[in-house]
Amino acid sequence: MKATLGFIADLHVGNHKRFGAPSMGRVAPLNTRAVAIVEVLAEARRQAEHAGVEHFFVLGDVFDTSDPTPQMVAEVQHALNSSVMMVHLIVGNHDQVSDQRGDHALISMDGWRNLRVYEKPDVLYVDGWQVHLVPYRPGRADEYLADTLTELVDGTDAPKDGVERVLCLHLGLRGADTPKWLANSHDSIDAKALPRHLYPYVFAGNWHSRAAVLKNVIQVGALVPTGFDNPGLTGYGSLILLDEKGVSAAELDGPRFVRATGLAEARAALDAITNRQPSAWKAYLSVRCAPDEKADVRDLCDLYDFTDVEILSDKAAVEEAARAAATAAGTAYATSESIQATVTAYIEAMALPQDVSRAQVVEMALGYLAGAAS
Repeated sequence: MKATLGFIADLHVGNHKRFGAPSMGRVAPLNTRAVAIVEVLAEARRQAEHAGVEHFFVLGDVFDTSDPTPQMVAEVQHALNSSVMMVHLIVGNHDQVSDQRGDHALISMDGWRNLRVYEKPDVLYVDGWQVHLVPYRPGRADEYLADTLTELVDGTDAPKDGVERVLCLHLGLRGADTPKWLANSHDSIDAKALPRHLYPYVFAGNWHSRAAVLKNVIQVGALVPTGFDNPGLTGYGSLILLDEKGVSAAELDGPRFVRATGLAEARAALDAITNRQPSAWKAYLSVRCAPDEKADVRDLCDLYDFTDVEILSDKAAVEEAARAAATAAGTAYATSESIQATVTAYIEAMALPQDVSRAQVVEMALGYLAGAAS
């Protein structure tokens, strides 16, 4: 009977500053963002145990930096501590200082209770599977991975009947839908170039969006997205399972980052967050809008009782308002040749928050110009 395997990736445990605040009732060096990640990690471990996983693989980037605090390491160890399954951690690029032995954030975790760390390519034999583990290394993956896999295959016996190979990587998997800006990334490999006759199952960390690039070739995606560069409510929090029946996936709840532009999109985002959000689920919202919409967006967030929001000026809206104000000022000067009329026209047309008095701004501007001229 084949063992059940579980896979997660890209935790990026760290004190992320954006929306991070001092945590209450937890280890002091962990802020609220770090605590939220550790809680999702612990839930992933619990769900894996419940599913009967015997070997649990974390496919790189356990930490967001190569020098996590001892307290942060201890919290991660506690979250992964299990009496029923082994946990295998492969080194990712964020964990690593260099590719020298031991020069990474996971070194102190190796051999602690049920944890094993892989800093160099290795092979693990479990019931029904021969698992090949390839941690991150500097350089272009297109140039080194084929030789690495050849060494692993040549250095191991061919699997016996009923045993299949599994490849675990910390690399982006390029496919037909990969955006052009990612396609030439040094830490990626063309999924079609993988030796599928040797590896019927491939699971990779590194890129943060979950994707089945080819049949049973899976970019696991980030267990917890790192910020608004990983936007959306879905596609993260993946727990992938592999057993004798094949591959299955679950999506764990956890922090999500949602972007919106303008009041209408903000309302739609808040509706989506509210409709999806369980009691322990966390979402952060970033809204870009014209300056005169900011008060309305704040009122909307108050209506939804939503506090984890940042409201930013939309660059395009600000630039358009500036052009319109400059045009109004030019027209006023052309018709009146009056500095007062020109300044007044500019301020009347410029983008200002709703709670700012334009008359007061006009008065202050003219007063400043009068003082500068005297």
